[in-house]
Amino acid sequence: LAVYIVLLVSWRALRHYLLVKTNGCRNLPLLQNGRNPDKKIRGTVIVCGGSISGLLAARVCHNHFERVLIVEPEAWVASEEGRKIKGWDQKLQRSRIAQYNSLHGVFPELFISL
Repeated sequence: LAVYIVLLVSWRALRHYLLVKTNGCRNLPLLQNGRNPDKKIRGTVIVCGGSISGLLAARVCHNHFERVLIVEPEAWVASEEGRKIKGWDQKLQRSRIAQYNSLHGVFPELFISL
């Protein structure tokens, strides 16, 4: 029984050490700080896709890099119809992303942060 307890405590300590060392969750609060405009990383970040995850990635990169470019495969997004403010009034819908018809209830503060 003593060997089992020693191994269990050792495993939990090793697991905690490895999670802290390799997981990036401890750095998440640092993402919101951003950088000073004169200390941003030089260059352009290219984000592929303008869906929810692409826009969120572009927003985070905007705090740390000089320029951010979003590449979207659907051409109609650059048209007048794609730039409508009231997206629910669009005649054409985005066909390539699954999030279009969902309510995004699992991301309650996402639109505020963007």
